[in-house]
Amino acid sequence: MSQISEPVIRKSRGRPKVFDRDDALDKALMLFWAHGYEGTSLADLVSATGAKAPTLYAEFENKEGLFKAAMQRYIERFSAQRNAVLNDVALDVKSAIEAYFRATAACFTECDKPAGCFFICTSSALSAGSEEVA
Repeated sequence: MSQISEPVIRKSRGRPKVFDRDDALDKALMLFWAHGYEGTSLADLVSATGAKAPTLYAEFENKEGLFKAAMQRYIERFSAQRNAVLNDVALDVKSAIEAYFRATAACFTECDKPAGCFFICTSSALSAGSEEVA
């Protein structure tokens, strides 16, 4: 007598991963940019990203780790964009410098981003306890 067995389908444990690191970084970047490092609480970050605190800790270790990742994101997205015009071989020096300052002014005044420079906005009110971030 032969037995027909159906394959066993095992369910994975826990919930499927729905955390989007890039989206969380973009939202954290905007919070830090608007409110500064110390002015942004973990509760603010949890609310903005939609991730639970343990998820943020698992991905970034702590608030400082998330801030450093957001800072790197800023460099990749905004600083690199402005600096690219300085390396544009099609532009003469005067045109490259003008394009750089125009790109910088546009970046700091766009309505969908906090005003001003990310680095200045996030570091202007650091306490002595934030030496690593400074």
